[in-house]
Amino acid sequence: MLAEAAELAVDVRRIWDAPTTTSRDRKELIRIMVRSAFLEDQNDERLRVRIRRADGAPDGITNVWLQDGVARLMNELAGAGKNWAEIAEELNGMGLKTRRGNRFTVKRGAELVEEV
Repeated sequence: MLAEAAELAVDVRRIWDAPTTTSRDRKELIRIMVRSAFLEDQNDERLRVRIRRADGAPDGITNVWLQDGVARLMNELAGAGKNWAEIAEELNGMGLKTRRGNRFTVKRGAELVEEV
């Protein structure tokens, strides 16, 4: 059983993203993989979280972007001359989602702004 778990561990992303994986399954994966999480810093735009893994690997630090932060990023990218397609690509590349949990798209620039 341990060998099977070790084999599955290398493909956690596939398990996480599988259409058959439920929210409950994802919570259990987190319980298995994460020893603790600490909020290191926060402001109106983002939360900075330190994650201690259960396997003893080095701590990971992640930023959880809030709506105000995503809006600022969008404005900065637009101010730098990026078009809506480039803005959406950059935000998606950062792993950000709209407030509805969708990927950013560029059907119309106004929709992109409204979805933040």
